[in-house]
Amino acid sequence: MAASGNPVRQAVDLDNLIQEYMHFEKVVRKTGQENSCLKKEIRSLNKQLQSSHEAEKIANGRGEWGLKSQITVIREKSIRLEQEHKNQISEAIKNYEQEILRVREEALQHSKPHEYRKSNVIVGDAVTGESCNIGEVTKREGRSDTTLQKQLADAGHAHHTEIVKLRLEYDEKLLKLQRERNNAKAQAGQSFNANTDIFRKKLQFVKAESQKEINSLKSKVAEFETKLAVQQMPATKRKMF
Repeated sequence: MAASGNPVRQAVDLDNLIQEYMHFEKVVRKTGQENSCLKKEIRSLNKQLQSSHEAEKIANGRGEWGLKSQITVIREKSIRLEQEHKNQISEAIKNYEQEILRVREEALQHSKPHEYRKSNVIVGDAVTGESCNIGEVTKREGRSDTTLQKQLADAGHAHHTEIVKLRLEYDEKLLKLQRERNNAKAQAGQSFNANTDIFRKKLQFVKAESQKEINSLKSKVAEFETKLAVQQMPATKRKMF
């Protein structure tokens, strides 16, 4: 007969934790692609407004309804994208915190601090890789929009500096754990808290970058609405703008 007591829990599933991070990477990449599509639509509308033929049609009352409809669609997409991204960030934070807590609990329960340290290394690498991917997507989109080149360059430099700093801090903590093997459990708890803070900072950075994109879209929509209002004015008043 089996011995009585608490049932033995399954080993730490590090592969599942990695899959969760990969899923989050796909979500962020999809959000960037949707932002890129919205930018293309806005540039298309801007070309239409700059065309003298389209300006004449708008002045005569033709095509006005279509342009308003497109602006409305872009605004709705921007609002929906903002809400979806907030929900995705919130869900990702919840899932990853639960997964990291589970890994920590099982590692401590089975007295395998080397497994916990291994999970910290994998999580740290996944976070760093995710940050690099996000930076590449942001830079790639910035090349097609000259008005945002300087802002993206500054943000990319700051982001790279932050990654290097966090990587050095993480390596230093890992070395400290290796030297203090006799106190593995206490050191594992400290490493867990440090990695949780790093992951939260990365999520905050992603959310801030997405918010910048959304604010930029809202600003461009407002510009289009202003241009449309100016085109509808009589020629005498239009010269004032």
